[in-house]
Amino acid sequence: MSRLKKARPNYRFHSSGQAVVTLDAREFYLGTYDSPKSHARYLELVTIYNANGLKMPDDVETHLKNAPITVRCLTLEFRQHAQGKFASNPHRLRHFERLCETIDDEYGDTPVDEFGPRRLAEIRGLLVADRNTRSYGNQQTREIV
Repeated sequence: MSRLKKARPNYRFHSSGQAVVTLDAREFYLGTYDSPKSHARYLELVTIYNANGLKMPDDVETHLKNAPITVRCLTLEFRQHAQGKFASNPHRLRHFERLCETIDDEYGDTPVDEFGPRRLAEIRGLLVADRNTRSYGNQQTREIV
């Protein structure tokens, strides 16, 4: 017996920093989590979902067209890649996770288009200050690139 569908599915936090709702087995990204715009989009989608008998029309977009891709989205995608590639090497996997955490802490909400050489140099400066060796900072910067 299949599970009953909810008339008002959960508004959830996605690790990319966006709000997300699952309707009719599809994920709809709503924009920045807990923003008025994302709540409005959520209510709009739930209204469409309920009006169509708990089904979503195929022509409804799952992503906002004008939502920028953030650094956090990019590091999340890399982490998923690294989990597959470095599954047999937990030390190396943890190394990349810490590096992604450092980048997310400083520039997670920054659009990817605005992350350039100057921001990379700032990250390098943080790494050098943290470990007190320039060669370590340079190595980490090359891995980021």
